[in-house]
Amino acid sequence: MKKLIFLLTAAIALSLTVSAQTKPRAKTAPKAAPPAKQTAALELDKGTIEDGQYTNKYFGITFPVPENWQVQEEIVNKIIKDEGAKSVKAKTNAGQKALNRASSRVTVAVTAFKNQFLSNDNASFVLSFEDLRPVPTVKDAVDYLQLLVTTLKQVQLPPEMKYSEIQAEKLGTRQFGFIEINRKEATQRMYVTVKKNYAVFFVFTYNDAADLETMRTMLANGNFALK
Repeated sequence: MKKLIFLLTAAIALSLTVSAQTKPRAKTAPKAAPPAKQTAALELDKGTIEDGQYTNKYFGITFPVPENWQVQEEIVNKIIKDEGAKSVKAKTNAGQKALNRASSRVTVAVTAFKNQFLSNDNASFVLSFEDLRPVPTVKDAVDYLQLLVTTLKQVQLPPEMKYSEIQAEKLGTRQFGFIEINRKEATQRMYVTVKKNYAVFFVFTYNDAADLETMRTMLANGNFALK
């Protein structure tokens, strides 16, 4: 389970990027957000997978799932989110409450592993959506990743965990922002794009460069402007 926590911690860490914004906004807001907005991220269409193809009509996304990769059941998505949230700790009680609120705005839509779940030698990708309406200043992937870096500086990370500068890459017809997190167990690369006031982000976890190429090819062959 410890390896699972690391594999997907970054997926939840991304969900915390709004935490620095939400607390100041709460001080000035005279009314609480309507219930529909508070739970909107949990009610999203998570998309479907049919004949090896993921499709989400709401976001206008389709991409091929790598052949023979094992798409996980919904219970695994819940484990990933819950365990990932537990593994990210703020340095203050107030900060932790903000992180917990931010986590509720994330929907884990798809998890797939190259090999059997929890195998020692594995690669994985996780697709998630984060509601950005509480953070109207975030307009694109760079804005989002800049908030991520700010958040990473405010939480307690393992000393051996290192993260890269924000970078950009065009895969197929879509421009993504990305950041890498390195640790002895594995490397994670997080690709982000923004659609319909949501961050759409993929967390790739791998040890072998060939597995990273497989996942990059998945995005390059995807369509992010589906009508």
